Amino acid sequence: MGREKGIKGLFDTLPDKIILEVLLLFILSSISFYLAASVDAFELIYIWCIAYESYELDEIIVASFILLFALMIFSVRRWIEYKNEVRLRMDAERRLTVANKKLLLLTRITRHDIKNKIQAIYLTSEVLSYSDDHKTKEYVSIILNELESIENMIDFTGVYEGLGSNEPQWYTVAGIFKEMRALAETSPVELVTDAACDVEIYADPLFPKAIYNLIENAVRHGEHTTRVSIFCERGSEESLHIHCKDNGAGIPDEIKSSIFKEGFGKNTGVGLFLIREILSITEIGISEVGIEGEGADFLITVPADGWRN
Repeated sequence: MGREKGIKGLFDTLPDKIILEVLLLFILSSISFYLAASVDAFELIYIWCIAYESYELDEIIVASFILLFALMIFSVRRWIEYKNEVRLRMDAERRLTVANKKLLLLTRITRHDIKNKIQAIYLTSEVLSYSDDHKTKEYVSIILNELESIENMIDFTGVYEGLGSNEPQWYTVAGIFKEMRALAETSPVELVTDAACDVEIYADPLFPKAIYNLIENAVRHGEHTTRVSIFCERGSEESLHIHCKDNGAGIPDEIKSSIFKEGFGKNTGVGLFLIREILSITEIGISEVGIEGEGADFLITVPADGWRN
């Protein structure tokens, strides 16, 4: 049982190139045998060998055995090469997995220790905030703002660490925005969804977080945003377009190409960058197509094989 499992595991790890070569060799051999049998090739060869004394049958047989032996040596050599290639690849994957686990453990411990230090600074700053000195209070305010920024960056590393670590899933677009609407019940911003968004898209498990961050970004930077509308439509080449549009201040044309870059923005500079990275895992694109003064309009483009009714 263990041997069968080992052999099966070995074949499961064979590169597609090997499987295709073996399959091609089998097909060509089958076709050759069928053609030879259909035209009585073996009998014709025998008659030909008798008719021409210079090519006797035993010489043809010897030549055939030599050719078969050469083919066998070549096949054994190829098999050894492929076996070594598979073994080296499995060893590399195992070492990479071990190194990745150690790196993840190190980053988690480091984040935990940094957060502990931040909490200590928070407490000290809170004590200093009771001071009657106006200058001290001003400095404390700056420290607290910077601490919040650092904490957000640390949280971002934790989220980014999990990108692509889990298998993508099918998500109902309308269902996700329904959950967002429930969270926004206490918010002064109205969230409106379209019936056409009752479709499913194939996305990373962090997709709901990306949508939440997108709506939060619209509320935070829209200045006077009171409504966020979500509507869907068919795009070119059977793609799906999801619009997240608000009635805020909008985004100037000169910075539209930069808003998805890391470090760009008023806060941590990772909000829209993280959204783009989450969506790109399943080849979903995002761009801003709104008009300045009329509100931002984030266009999410889902490829044809990434959505279904």
